[in-house]
Amino acid sequence: LFLALLHGVMFKSHHLVRNTVRISVTSDFNCPWCWVGKKNLDKAIACTTGVVFQVTWNPYFLDPTIPLEGYDKLKHYDSKYGPSYRKTWERMMGRLNKFGVEVNLIEGSVLANTQNAHRLSHYIQTRHGWERQHAVQEVLFRWNHTEGRNISLVSELVAAAAEVGVHDQDLIQYLESTEDVELFTDLEARSKARGVDGVPHFQFDAHCVTGAVDPSDLEQAFQRALAVK
Repeated sequence: LFLALLHGVMFKSHHLVRNTVRISVTSDFNCPWCWVGKKNLDKAIACTTGVVFQVTWNPYFLDPTIPLEGYDKLKHYDSKYGPSYRKTWERMMGRLNKFGVEVNLIEGSVLANTQNAHRLSHYIQTRHGWERQHAVQEVLFRWNHTEGRNISLVSELVAAAAEVGVHDQDLIQYLESTEDVELFTDLEARSKARGVDGVPHFQFDAHCVTGAVDPSDLEQAFQRALAVK
């Protein structure tokens, strides 16, 4: 009986391993298409049965030159792209809204330096697991792109953590410190070394997918990942 139970446990464990898909996603909170990528990933996961998923998020900086205090978003875009950018943005926002994300240009909103937002994501993943990290990604994307909140502020990041059930007393101290900042030095070079040449980037065990691809494409990627186990 003991041996039977032992083999049963071993079989179950082996079965779980064979039916687990681990996904490493590289993205930046300033990238609205990364938010679309997350939405499509969520849809693909919801449509896939009999599979255990583990999703971890890795940082990327679309613009590593943004100062810690950020830029006034509209003024920065005006100076960088000229006044015609608003029409371009309106067209892009129309496209984005079709994917279930709402992107707004709000007067006075900040184009944030996302280092501390990524540090919060890393903190939650290492202390509270991938599910809460995955949840806080959604909160920060929405606050940044829909509500125009400044996700570089410690107060906003603490509020985002609370939104997903993280109330650690040492979180403010962590965010105000330089702990884990070294993880974000030379980030572009490190990302390229891992084969990341654009975001969102989805890394599976033996292959990768880049871009805000359709849920069906991600479902196919899941099956390819399972096939090599």
